[in-house]
Amino acid sequence: MNHFKKEEIKKLQNEREDLISEQIKDLDVENNAIQKLARKIHIERFPEEYDFMYDDHVDVSDRRKGTNPMSSEYIEKTREKRKRLNVSQLSENGMPESTDTWELCLQEAKKECRELRTRIDEIMFYKWNPLQLSNSNWPRYEYEFYVPEVYRLALESTSYHPISDYLTYVNTKRMLSRENKDHDIEIAKLIFALAKDQSYFPDHRGLENE
Repeated sequence: MNHFKKEEIKKLQNEREDLISEQIKDLDVENNAIQKLARKIHIERFPEEYDFMYDDHVDVSDRRKGTNPMSSEYIEKTREKRKRLNVSQLSENGMPESTDTWELCLQEAKKECRELRTRIDEIMFYKWNPLQLSNSNWPRYEYEFYVPEVYRLALESTSYHPISDYLTYVNTKRMLSRENKDHDIEIAKLIFALAKDQSYFPDHRGLENE
């Protein structure tokens, strides 16, 4: 296990100290989402670090001898890209010698997840807003208690339905407001589309909380 990985695990362990079970659950959901997104970004941005996975026995032998089996054109293109991105170059056999590309993608994933959570919080306050608070001077944190669960559902669900069901539950059972399923569905679709990086063009009439 490399030094960076050890430090990452240590940091996660420290973050879990003195947290209640629900907070640990939220932290685990976010960390899993960050790791999954970081891996996706890393594969897309630095595919050269996964080339060895497709090696045949000749390529494997070349790498063991310190030779990169990829074409000279590909090697040069990869070198220029990594130079442009200010990350370490691959070794002579085409293998990474540093974790700097992973660290770069991890930081980007953390930023994207933070932004998604912030967007969800804003959508719930300004658009979902079952208690009609966004136009008043009521405390900004009124709906924040429910953001972690919506965030979790947005990341883990394969459709918007669990999100809309949860919003309806909170609306009718926790806040004792009148049911507005159509509105909850439109809000859920918007949040789900954001989480999955999908295009979404809503019926704006459905996004108005009457």
